[in-house]
Amino acid sequence: MELLGRPNDYHILVVDDLESCRNHLRTVLEPVGFQVHQAESGEEALDVLEDKLIHLLCCDMHMKRLSGLQTVQLARQIRPPIPCILVTAQADDRLMQQAMQANVFSVLSKPVDQHELLFTTQRALGRVYGKPMASSS
Repeated sequence: MELLGRPNDYHILVVDDLESCRNHLRTVLEPVGFQVHQAESGEEALDVLEDKLIHLLCCDMHMKRLSGLQTVQLARQIRPPIPCILVTAQADDRLMQQAMQANVFSVLSKPVDQHELLFTTQRALGRVYGKPMASSS
């Protein structure tokens, strides 16, 4: 799948209770052209989703009140087709299974590799908002 439109047509919400982690993800995504919004909690993320058109949620798993998975589940009640990427320093089998059950697009390990983040972001957006690539036949 390829993206319809340019990266600056897409708004990404980065959610992490650590400002340094939010800023790291922003500095990877913005230079490519994505419009990046930030929230420091799951609750704040839900407020942003109510007010703005967000195309992708990139959320830390371990936050104070709402976990990343809880945030994803509530976000899908506001914007059902939104693709979600979870970011965590502790990816274990249980988390991976929970992420699969919640239909999370991908789980990335911290520290997040910039190439992996961009590749995963483009694939997630392409799957939901893209168009089929032209067949070579």
